[in-house]
Amino acid sequence: MSEKERVDRLDEAMIEEILGMSAAEAAALVGEADVAASRQSLAQAKGKVGKLRLARAKTEATLYVGGAAAAGPKSDGQRVDQLRRSDPALDKKMTLAARSGNAKAEADAASLEEDLAELDAWEAQNRDQP
Repeated sequence: MSEKERVDRLDEAMIEEILGMSAAEAAALVGEADVAASRQSLAQAKGKVGKLRLARAKTEATLYVGGAAAAGPKSDGQRVDQLRRSDPALDKKMTLAARSGNAKAEADAASLEEDLAELDAWEAQNRDQP
């Protein structure tokens, strides 16, 4: 079994353990302040996702009305590049990690691509639900 497979199995086990907890057990484990902060972060993330969806829809509508072909889905590499351009702090960290040899840029990019694919899957699930 590879290192990634072992980490994935551990990750799944931890998620199952957390999801199996009642709300009171989880709150007692991390504290009410952390629960409130997490809820606030989640609400902010949902707001950002909503704004991104709206911007994407507006762009697609403008392209459609203008008769232009839709740009089509971006490759993971293009999405990572866009993410790095949109977040200068992340870009700086990835650049410094690559230069110092403390982390591999390819591994960072691969992790970001995996995260983006997972977010796309969640977004698709939410779209499919009534």
